[in-house]
Amino acid sequence: MVLAPSTLPFWSDYAVSLLERKVNEGTILSAKTSVQWISVLKCHLIPAFGHLRVDEMTRRIFTPVARDTVAMKIKA
Repeated sequence: MVLAPSTLPFWSDYAVSLLERKVNEGTILSAKTSVQWISVLKCHLIPAFGHLRVDEMTRRIFTPVARDTVAMKIKA
């Protein structure tokens, strides 16, 4: 059985649109917080998960990457 490719957006597109929506709705109020989230997305989250479709983002995928990232920061 062959599964059809996902039609859901890439996680990177979803994350950027979510941030934009939160800024536009006023959920994220300060410019500094917005800049910090942009940096986190650009430097960490999108490089790690941006190539995945939203439905592919599971705990099985996320947990090892998060663990390795935290371990690298502890060593630094």
